Amino acid sequence: MVPCLLLALAVAGGACNDDTAPPSRDLGLDGSAAACVEPLADLCARVDGGTCPTYDAALAALRVRATMRPCYLIRVGTCGSAYRFTEESLGGLGLERRYYSASDGALVAVETESDATSFCGGTSFSIAYGPVPTCTLVQTELLCRCLPGARDAGSC
Repeated sequence: MVPCLLLALAVAGGACNDDTAPPSRDLGLDGSAAACVEPLADLCARVDGGTCPTYDAALAALRVRATMRPCYLIRVGTCGSAYRFTEESLGGLGLERRYYSASDGALVAVETESDATSFCGGTSFSIAYGPVPTCTLVQTELLCRCLPGARDAGSC
């Protein structure tokens, strides 16, 4: 059920309030309480080679991944007037959303969700790195999307 919910959230644009609220949220991507929060610097040190990628670098990498198969969902957009976001399906069983400052492209937060309790010692379906902005997500570009059934037809 969770992967279907994730796809529905991805297609619908996620959940948020307004872009004037302070940058914090206590909900995971699925709307449940996000009990698992870690510093953004920890993620960047483990995954991104010690430095957090900028929006421009992340977008360039996503454009390359969008041409590879399978590509389930990659989209980008704005999050209020202060942020930009990237969103990528993690093999159809999870989702990662990254938030960047609109002014300088710096990574400010990451939300990751899985269909299994993969985070915080196997106790949480989701994790947040850094203060996740509360804002309205607006998709500006869909880089790839594989709809159910398309994989069976060989188009994804």
